[in-house]
Parts: sequence; structure tokens; C-alpha cells
Amino acid sequence: MSAINKIVKSALVVFLGTIFGQVIGYLFRIIVARQDIALYGTYNLAISIITFLVPFVLLGLDQGLIRYISYYKGKKQNQKADVAISSALKIVFPVSVIFFLAVYFGSQTIASWFNVENLALFLRYFAFLIPLIAGYEIFIAVLSANKKMGLIVISRNIINNLLMISIVLIMFVFGYFKAGVISAFLLSGIVTFFLLFIYSKRFFKFRKGFDKSLFSFSVALLFLYTFFMIMTKIDTIMLGYFTDVEEVALYNVAVPTSYLLLIFGMSLMSIYLPTITSKFFSEKKIDEEFKFTTKWIFIL
Repeated sequence: MSAINKIVKSALVVFLGTIFGQVIGYLFRIIVARQDIALYGTYNLAISIITFLVPFVLLGLDQGLIRYISYYKGKKQNQKADVAISSALKIVFPVSVIFFLAVYFGSQTIASWFNVENLALFLRYFAFLIPLIAGYEIFIAVLSANKKMGLIVISRNIINNLLMISIVLIMFVFGYFKAGVISAFLLSGIVTFFLLFIYSKRFFKFRKGFDKSLFSFSVALLFLYTFFMIMTKIDTIMLGYFTDVEEVALYNVAVPTSYLLLIFGMSLMSIYLPTITSKFFSEKKIDEEFKFTTKWIFIL
């Protein structure tokens, strides 16, 4: 199978999986927002605060890993790829624990800035997910570099969203709706973490040593992805600060629709980077893949 065919096949898998996940996500939003719009606004504000911190935990290592794993695999240096992955995990998990403790014990202070009821409660529970989100972003990078997009889609887009809506519905039936919203995010995150760990563990072994070049390359990416996170999350955080949770809720019902415009481009780019990186460092031409991908992103 040619590289272009692989890009198309993987992009289609990501596209369909993302659409399915979006549909389930919309159902989840509708259920929560219709039952308690203030609760939905608080939930989104807490998630935005947590996800805003994730790039600072990852330090750009998730994106750097895609480049370095593809590079080492292209050079047939699998042991160095293992060292790079192990190095990322050695940095990310201690840093994530520090951020978890800061949010957990500082949740009351953070909530006081927004003056939102129950925000401290949501932040305390969601803080437990900071190490898990950071971990599964590293595992996603491992799978992406190995071009296993289907496993990512199954875990993050399908199983995660199905678990969330299932848990909310079950807890709603038993009369524990607020607990259901919190536990849906927590439990689905835990399951996604372990699924991605199991899948990615097939492609690397923990090794001693530290890849300094990965760290220096990735830190530069931190500024790029911090800017991206500001662009995508600061709107919700600012709404929570200057208005009320009802406004946050209404905004976060509408804004996911705009992200649909990005799905096809993101689907292509998810497999494009590891493909061209591997080919480039194997001293193979990448002009066909570049022309094909840029053409269809521009058209669509």
C-alpha cells in the first residue's frame, strides 16, 4: 500500500470515529444541559481550567515524541525510540503530580476567582485526571508515530464517549445526576488511560537513559501549543470570570459545532506528520504526500 493510500485510509478512520464521537458528545451535552444548565456550565468551566493546564504538564513532549519516534523508526533504531518514550514518561508523570496537588489543594482559591458554586468540587475531582490525561497524550503520541490511528479512535472517540453518556444515564436513573456528571468524566478518563496504555505498550519497552535532544526540541513546542490552548480554552475561562455559568453553558453547547469545520484537516494531519517524518529520515521523497495532503485540506 502506498503512503498516500495509508494517509487516506487512516484519515477516513479518524474522520468517521471523530464524527461518531461528536454525535455521542452532543447527546451528552443535551442531556446534561437540559437537566441542569448551571451544572453543565460549571462542568465545562472546570474542564477548560484543567485542559488549559495540560500543555504545561506535557512540555511539548507529546508532539516531540511523534517526530522522534518516527525518526528513530525510520533509521531502524528502535531502542532509541524506547529511550525517547521512557524519557517523556519520566518527565511528564512527576510534573503532572505536582499540577494535580496544586489544583486539588488550591481548588477553593481558584473557584473564588470565578465565584461559581460547586466549581471547587468539580476541580478537586477533575484534578485526579491531570496525570491520566498527560499520560494518555503520551500514549496517543506513541500510537500516532506507529500509525495506529484506529486504536486511538476506538479508545478516545468511541469508548470514552460511550462510557460518559452511559454513566450519566445510569446515575440519572438512580437520582444521582451531579455525581453522574463528575463520575462520567472521571471513569471514562481512567478507562481511556488504561486502554491506551495497553495498546501503546505493544510498541515500546521501558528503558534506562534520557534523550536530551527530545526535551530541548519539545520545550520549543510548548509555546506553540500553549498559544493554541489559549485560543481554544481562554474563551470559556473568560466567560466564567466575567459572566455566569449559564452563559458558559450556552456557549459550550454552540461552540463544538464550529470545530466540525476542522475535522477533515485534523484527520489528514494526524497521520501525515508521522508518515512524512519516517520517509524523510529514510531519505525518501515526500513531495507526493505533501501535495496530496495540502490540496485536500485547502479544498475541504
